[in-house]
Amino acid sequence: MKKTIIVLLGGLASAFSAAAKAEDDSGFSFSLGAAARYSPDYEGSDDYEAMALPMMSVDWKAKRSDLGDGETDASVGLLDASLSFPKGLDVTFADIRGPLGAVEFSTGLGYEFGRDAGDNDALTGMGDIDGFVVGKFGALVKSRIGLFAGADLNQSLSDDDNGYTVETKLGMQMPVSDSIVLIPQVSAVWASDDHMQQFFGVSGSQAASSGYTRYTPDSGFKTVGVGVSANWGITENWSLIGNVGVDRLIGDAADSPLVDGPGNATQPSLFLGGSYKF
Repeated sequence: MKKTIIVLLGGLASAFSAAAKAEDDSGFSFSLGAAARYSPDYEGSDDYEAMALPMMSVDWKAKRSDLGDGETDASVGLLDASLSFPKGLDVTFADIRGPLGAVEFSTGLGYEFGRDAGDNDALTGMGDIDGFVVGKFGALVKSRIGLFAGADLNQSLSDDDNGYTVETKLGMQMPVSDSIVLIPQVSAVWASDDHMQQFFGVSGSQAASSGYTRYTPDSGFKTVGVGVSANWGITENWSLIGNVGVDRLIGDAADSPLVDGPGNATQPSLFLGGSYKF
């Protein structure tokens, strides 16, 4: 749960605020800020924690030519790149632009924060899950009217059996004024059996030390969610971004002994941050 809001806001803020700018907004930019998050202390928990975290990013965008009426353009290469905390590295390496919108392909690196058994009494005897680096590959379709849809593959690069997830999203960029954009979005996450076992399963040794019944979940969809983000450009340099969202654990994830009993399958969260663009 610790990365859900980070991924949502990071992806929407960078991809779709950029879509509203002129195509010659090329070169480097740097931003620095801070945020606060309120969310469950582990994925499936019924207890919540508040946390402050820094936000910073270095972004680069290639200079692109404007398209004429009815024109289509396909590009391959370094089109834009973003290195940020806490989102990670994202590089757009190919896109197709046309009269109706664009299709973008990206890759990068991110970080999963893992889970600390000391965060909640419900995790006693379950052991820690160390944080790990993930490799990312994504595809995003954006329309001229603001509708977007995308999918992201996140593959663990650690030696542990953390598996992979596929995150899908569908949303709409809705300007309500010259400076405020609302972004409602629905999402769903599919997880491999290794990922499900790591975060929702109970092994034989964990059952002996925790008191839970042994549990081996299968791969499948683990969450569906809905949320609304808001981006307010207060000035040319200062901006605020916020999100309220609810994820719902489903399938084998919801049936986990860590969720069904001590936890809760409904996972609301809040996020508010501010940044300054240099």
